[in-house]
Amino acid sequence: MPFEAERDHTGHRIDSLTTCAIYQKSLRVACRSCLHFSILPAVSVWWLFEQRGWDDGLNQACKRFYCSSCWSRKKERVRDPYLKTSNEKPTADPFPWPDERIWKHMVQRFKT
Repeated sequence: MPFEAERDHTGHRIDSLTTCAIYQKSLRVACRSCLHFSILPAVSVWWLFEQRGWDDGLNQACKRFYCSSCWSRKKERVRDPYLKTSNEKPTADPFPWPDERIWKHMVQRFKT
C-alpha cells in the first residue's frame, strides 16, 4: 500500500485530502523510481481534487500523481509514488488555492 495514514490528536485517521487540508498538513510525494520528491500543501491539492470531482482519499490520490522529473528526462509517467503527510514547509505549490469564502465554508462544514 503506498500510503500509511497517521492519526490526529484524538486518534482519528488522517486519510483524506480534506482532513489534511483542515489540519494544514503537507504532502510529501516521492517517486518510486528516481526518489525525487516534492512537498505540496494539502490545501491546494485538495482544491484541485475538489474542482475536478476526484476521490480525495489519500490511497486514491496516489494514483493521480506522477514524477515530473522522470517525465522530463525519460517521457515516462512513473505513477503511484510514496506519499506521506508531514508538517514540513512546502517546497512547491503548483496548484491554485481556493478563495477565502470557499475555504471558510469547507472549514465550517468540517466542524459540524
